[in-house]
Amino acid sequence: MATPASANAERATIVATATSNIPQDTAIPQDHRNTNEKHETLRRQKIVVDNAYEHLEWHENYAVLICRTHQFAIKNLHYHLRDYHSGSTKEKKAVVQLFKGHQLLDPKGVTLPPPLEEPFASLGKPLNAFICNEPECGYISINRNNVRIHCNQAHNWKSLAKQREHWNSVWV
Repeated sequence: MATPASANAERATIVATATSNIPQDTAIPQDHRNTNEKHETLRRQKIVVDNAYEHLEWHENYAVLICRTHQFAIKNLHYHLRDYHSGSTKEKKAVVQLFKGHQLLDPKGVTLPPPLEEPFASLGKPLNAFICNEPECGYISINRNNVRIHCNQAHNWKSLAKQREHWNSVWV
């Protein structure tokens, strides 16, 4: 399923969205963090009932809503519209009402798609990420520190001279 400054957003087609620790909403994708100008252009994007389906993509099989403008899955539509899009409160409430019947899953509750499935184009270009080496774990993060913390806490792994990392690089 963070604030623009957060690096906790995770994407692997839908996989990383399902395994992320994203506070409140989601983060601006890596390629949009580079300039304030790009962020402000994206922030000013107005989503209203008439254009909502052009900007928001619902995936019923995974119970996720993707913002095509920001190229990430949305955990809470109200917060996303409030924090990332322009428009009146009334317009934003109408969009939230439009999607009210779509129950969004918490990122940790999203069913993972099959490996090597075609990625969702609305999530943008692939990013370099890290996958836990533990068999059957599947934890993925675009943040090296997050995967290190995961390996330490979930698998009691400690960095040793002969094994500095307990993860591999992957494109997600």
